Amino acid sequence: MAVGVALATNSQISALSTIFVTCLLNSPQLPSLISLNSKRLAKAYKSLTKLFKEYCVPYVPCDAGLYVFAKLAPNAQSWEEEAMMVTKFKEAGVVVSSGRSYHGLESEKGWARVGFAVEPSQLEEAIRRMRGVMARESSPVDPKSESVYKQQRPLSQEEDERPLKRIKVSQEV
Repeated sequence: MAVGVALATNSQISALSTIFVTCLLNSPQLPSLISLNSKRLAKAYKSLTKLFKEYCVPYVPCDAGLYVFAKLAPNAQSWEEEAMMVTKFKEAGVVVSSGRSYHGLESEKGWARVGFAVEPSQLEEAIRRMRGVMARESSPVDPKSESVYKQQRPLSQEEDERPLKRIKVSQEV
């Protein structure tokens, strides 16, 4: 308890922040702002997961939040291979976070956290760049080698709106 009291007295919130949050929480527009935010996030999530569906990238569907965990390095056998894929996206101008950074399971290499709570134009550009990386990775130079992504044809609107298939993520204790 002493630690909690010490932490509480050490953290200070500016008066300006307090005034802003108080006004926002008391605003009659708060319900419409929350609704608008929810609609925008849902649209962004749908755009990002559409890309994952096009390239058969497994991902963990989310019901709330600002990130999706996706297996961007599906053939990764080591943390180094996962890091190499993260680097490829970074070099393309898209920052994703390695699953290992979030204490990914030893048996589940290749996952990354991808944020989608950005301006629509930024998300469109990020998806365009991600598509470029995925297209390059799905076209191996050696025809005998296995491609990283199994590129499908673009989804029709009906296919895109089908219910999401939830994947089971193993849990190790």
